Amino acid sequence: MTSTEGRILLGVVSAVLITACGGGEPTAPPAPEYPQVAGTYTGFVTLRMSAFAGSADFPMTLNVVQSGAQVTFSGSVTAAGEVLQLPARTGTVNQTGFVTTGGASDNEPWEDATCGTVTTTDSSLAFRGNAAELYLGANTDHCGFLTISGVLTR
Repeated sequence: MTSTEGRILLGVVSAVLITACGGGEPTAPPAPEYPQVAGTYTGFVTLRMSAFAGSADFPMTLNVVQSGAQVTFSGSVTAAGEVLQLPARTGTVNQTGFVTTGGASDNEPWEDATCGTVTTTDSSLAFRGNAAELYLGANTDHCGFLTISGVLTR
């Protein structure tokens, strides 16, 4: 083998090794499997109570903490000077931003000063960009069937 052939062979082997070992252009990291939704979301939600006629819009804050696909969220609605605290729930956010909960605590009743015992019957939470779309339906002791729905922004 001549020195020229040796240099060519060395160049080819080097190119193969660089390519095989990840050399060359850097690649972008893979996209996360789920959206990053942590933060504080605020806005107005529509509050309806079957014991009272009509509905009204009230300010709401939703706090979301995220670790991987797991999200924990809690919030509060302020209505007529009273603060309705929504208990913390934990769920999993999927690739489309929809949160699935399913623990026994999802339907665990909580106490509210105005409505008495509140028991969630159905709920949904989905994230779209910087928006959180939410719905909560619950039976109460003193306010009838309660619904809270709306879109909050981060």
